[in-house]
Amino acid sequence: MLGSGLLDDVPLDDLARLFDRIGLVDAVHPWPARLAARRYPNVALVTAEISAGLAGSWADLCTSADLIVSANVLSQLPIVPIEARGRAAPPLLGAHLVETHLKALDTLAGRVERVCLITDAMQRAEDRSGRFTDSLDMLFGSELPPTEAAWDWELGPFGASGRRHRLIHRVQACPDWKTVPR
Repeated sequence: MLGSGLLDDVPLDDLARLFDRIGLVDAVHPWPARLAARRYPNVALVTAEISAGLAGSWADLCTSADLIVSANVLSQLPIVPIEARGRAAPPLLGAHLVETHLKALDTLAGRVERVCLITDAMQRAEDRSGRFTDSLDMLFGSELPPTEAAWDWELGPFGASGRRHRLIHRVQACPDWKTVPR
């Protein structure tokens, strides 16, 4: 599981029953994730920065896996490097990091049985009349091939994001990256 984070989107109980070994890969494992992982002898925490693509020890773990899931991490990869650089961030840095991750998924798809991608692709702000007032390309200009599933997720309801608007993310998913037409 690439980008396991707080495990909010990870059905760890089900996965631990279905698989012999699970690797939760992230740059930082918050304490709720560490605590949850301790309950299962077949769950390992792998601390690795994955924005550079296929590199380091996590690549070996991934290539010996049956299933790789990149869950809600693709659109997050550019955030910290861009925020850390502030206004000096190169304009194409976000797109480069997204493309690097997609190329890593291509490589993994050639090595493992199945690679699954779930990602936020677009953020829209909607006012109370239902009119979209703003949008943000969360993939920094990179385009995904047509995916098998897509849905809207209300990330910030009215009141949480502001009194007059809400934030909606368009999520795209591909259960098997090998089958996506390119």
